[in-house]
Amino acid sequence: FGGLDDEIVKYDPVAGTAVVIANLPSDRIWTSTVWDPDNNCAYIFGGSDIDEIVKFDPAATPMVTPNFATLPDPNTTASAVWDPVNKCAYIFGGCITGHQVPNTNIVKFAPTDVGGTAEVVAQLPGKRNKAAAVWDPINNCAYVFGGAAGAGAYLDEIVKFEAPDIVTANFSALPATQYYHGAAWDSTNNCAYTFGGYVGTTGIDDKIFKFDPDATPMATTLATTLPTARAMISACPG
Repeated sequence: FGGLDDEIVKYDPVAGTAVVIANLPSDRIWTSTVWDPDNNCAYIFGGSDIDEIVKFDPAATPMVTPNFATLPDPNTTASAVWDPVNKCAYIFGGCITGHQVPNTNIVKFAPTDVGGTAEVVAQLPGKRNKAAAVWDPINNCAYVFGGAAGAGAYLDEIVKFEAPDIVTANFSALPATQYYHGAAWDSTNNCAYTFGGYVGTTGIDDKIFKFDPDATPMATTLATTLPTARAMISACPG
């Protein structure tokens, strides 16, 4: 979705094609997105200085519903997860403008057929954006990994969030500070992996961290690395 333009691209791994199938209401970057498995649609949150929630339904005509709902404030460089138990999304941190002045908000978005409500329901332990988040379906909670607390202030903290508003600061810690990275939950091994990003003081990195909430220590560095260092990435389970 987007990325310096307004295009929605569909990738078909069987056909081996990637084609533009729809367009966002405007160009946008630094959005966050979740998939709603009950309504078979995606919600695209914010983007640079945007408070709009866009609904994308590939089976509908038109596919895109602009201004489906509105965030409490514009939000960019946030992270988001879908809560399948409460059938809502949570959006963590981000910036109201630009990408250097993050906030502490945890926003809940509860969709309806004709829109939905987005409201601040809790606060992160400190300001952050450029973090990554996953949903743990075993423990029914979200984990927010790292992020940036502002220019030059980077985080290794892992925050645990349980609905409706329980926040556990310093639930664990990454092996190093990490931001502009990707994360995905592994439902087979009940753990998460975080990929690349800016790690520690080394700049863009190729590291893969594993987070297992039942292990000691919870977070470790894998011997396996990405093919090359990379940042500003996204990830999903296969």
